[in-house]
Amino acid sequence: MSHAEIKNIFLIGDIEDKLVHDTLTSLWDDPNVSKIKKLNILIETIGGDLHCCFALLDSIQYLKAQFGFTINTFGLGKVASAGFFLFLLGDYRVLFPSTRVFVHEHMTINDETSTYSIKMKEFQEDKAIHDIYCAYVMNQLNLTSAQAKKLLRKNKWLTNKEIEKFNIITRNHE
Repeated sequence: MSHAEIKNIFLIGDIEDKLVHDTLTSLWDDPNVSKIKKLNILIETIGGDLHCCFALLDSIQYLKAQFGFTINTFGLGKVASAGFFLFLLGDYRVLFPSTRVFVHEHMTINDETSTYSIKMKEFQEDKAIHDIYCAYVMNQLNLTSAQAKKLLRKNKWLTNKEIEKFNIITRNHE
């Protein structure tokens, strides 16, 4: 494969606006994007903004559908929270030997100064996010809804046994 057919992107640090901007600009403005056969995504993050994560997920999935490339994700160091969702993008998912994986349910909106009606609107937004969150994990790992919710409720660093049980990796680091 030629250099133009392989693209590497690095999601290192907090998943936030600047990282998303830089990553999406790198992909969308690449004049060779239609020639990509393999997109390698290297991930090392404690997580970040869930909406930024969804912007990356949706954009990369859209480009994959348009151009048909394969996605390989590589977990380095720590793959946590929003980083876990980005890791699941991979058709092939590889964790390096010392990498730790952290999963949790999404954090809810919390403001003690809000009125009841505002809190109810926020709850509806939280429920919508939770449904997207669970459906994505369910689809990426071929789990039932109950299994996906059980995985996310763990709210902890996963053991190697749990990583294998939920098919989080497709192959070991070689």
